[in-house]
Amino acid sequence: MIDPKTVFDSPDDHWTLITAPRDTDFEGQHFDRKAIPHGPVTASQLHRLIEHIAATVSAFANHNRQGGLLVIDVNSTGDVIGTAHLSEQQRNSITNIDTLLRNQTAQVRTHTCRTTDGQEASITLIYTPNTSGGICETPGAQPKAWVRHDAQNIQVDQQRREQLLREKHFTDWERASCCPYDEAEVDRATLEAFRCQNFRKSSPVS
Repeated sequence: MIDPKTVFDSPDDHWTLITAPRDTDFEGQHFDRKAIPHGPVTASQLHRLIEHIAATVSAFANHNRQGGLLVIDVNSTGDVIGTAHLSEQQRNSITNIDTLLRNQTAQVRTHTCRTTDGQEASITLIYTPNTSGGICETPGAQPKAWVRHDAQNIQVDQQRREQLLREKHFTDWERASCCPYDEAEVDRATLEAFRCQNFRKSSPVS
């Protein structure tokens, strides 16, 4: 597998991969790409892109030991769309990862290239290392987090969140609280049989 950080550092050396004519030839466990078509950018288009960026960065950070690379402004058929049709404010909103997620160390760079018809353009590359300092998630009282499964970002539920915390050694399953003790729920016959069995094991042999 090609290391996503290597592609981030040297995109020209991996241009055939970045501009692969099918998403299935590029997207997977460690790579993703997304673009807004040319023309006026609506608020909903920008919002969907920002949501995708947050989910993908979170998924790469939480699940991939080698991290992952998200390419912005190359579409699903490998065509370079570029960022010229985005305003400066819009470009800033999709590259300021710190406002979207906590517990991440994503690196962002702009790469100058050319479109298929030879026009100069710029694309955005976002490399996300694996995070060990917590769960990479959205800020706020009800944070959202994702994990990567092939070319999909899967939103984390409470059970998966607890598993992530154990994997990152923030919690210890053996020391986790179980359920409150209720003597009425104890099966007395089973308890007495258990006690007798342990008593026989611990008694000295005559």
